[in-house]
Amino acid sequence: MGKMTLLLCLLINSFLMLISMSHATDLTPALIWGGDSLSSNSFDGNPLVRTSTSDFQKIVENKIGSALSPVVVFIKEKLCNEDITRTSSKDFKELNTIENIQFYSSVESSLSAFEKLSSYNQSSEEKPSSISDGQLIFTYVPDLETVVGTYKSLKESNQNLIGALVGESCIYSKTERRKRAAGDDKQSNAFIFPGKYKSRVLLYTSQPLVFMDPKLKTTKINLTMDNLVDAQDSGDGSRASPLIVSMKFNTEGNPNFKFEFITEYPGYYALKKIEYFKNGNASGTVLKPNTIIDVPSNFSYHCGPGANFTNKDGVSLFFNNVQIELDAVNSKFSEAYDCVGFMSIPILSGIFVTLIMALIMIWGISIIMDIRTMDRFDDPKGKTITISASE
Repeated sequence: MGKMTLLLCLLINSFLMLISMSHATDLTPALIWGGDSLSSNSFDGNPLVRTSTSDFQKIVENKIGSALSPVVVFIKEKLCNEDITRTSSKDFKELNTIENIQFYSSVESSLSAFEKLSSYNQSSEEKPSSISDGQLIFTYVPDLETVVGTYKSLKESNQNLIGALVGESCIYSKTERRKRAAGDDKQSNAFIFPGKYKSRVLLYTSQPLVFMDPKLKTTKINLTMDNLVDAQDSGDGSRASPLIVSMKFNTEGNPNFKFEFITEYPGYYALKKIEYFKNGNASGTVLKPNTIIDVPSNFSYHCGPGANFTNKDGVSLFFNNVQIELDAVNSKFSEAYDCVGFMSIPILSGIFVTLIMALIMIWGISIIMDIRTMDRFDDPKGKTITISASE
């Protein structure tokens, strides 16, 4: 039993060491362009090729040469290969037309390679307006759209300007990727509420709301912000007076939906039901969600698979890739409380299979360690060895 415990501890220790080694360095992409050199474009886009800090420093020194050409380094706090290869910015794509551009997909501590250029007069500026020979400027950029514009304005003061784009890390948390401003989404088919209306509720879906009523001629209707003709709030969100958000649309049946938000217990708000009214009828139909929408205060609710409100008569209202928040600050979503839990079925299956394989390996190693070699040997000149069955 002691050997089994020792082996298990060694396996766990080795696994933790591998994890720490894999996270010991942060690899980010890097771009270098411009200058007066005649080197051809280089695109080291293989993500399996890692450029160490020392190798990248040699690349930078070779790019700069001995002329001490001015250098501007654009720093993005979080920068990954996907940000560069999948950007929709037309301004940033103009970098492809610049000569002597070099791209490295996996650079270790790329920023430190520029910080070690001791021969330069280094400074950090938020919005640099001019640059001279022997000067190195670090400037942080919130997005990639400002990189080309700033570079072009600086190049007017010095034609030998060298530009570089580096990142501090390539780590995005789940909630950071889902933070968005309600007015920043440029998808024409997205449903972004409240828009021009006033409401305590902030609602976003990547696609129009899908409304289905078997009793209408058009059983499936897409509801967009263009169809929304009125929106009003009433109530304060307590149990005694739930917050009712009423949305009226000018599509077939003139549907009116009333979203009911209540504070079930301190620190949490919930969307329990939606009432559907057709053609101004006083009596409505209650639609219940297929999942529990119960969110802590100062958090938004996000559900990638979507939320569907239905009833037994086949009436439904579907929200695709929905994000919703009550009393959002500055019309921006807070960190997301996701409907999909971390421990999904594939993750649990992987852990289960890994445990089985680990137990088999531990069992096999313990058997190998229990193999005993012979400790007695026959001497042809001596008496014949006799071994009893007990031995």
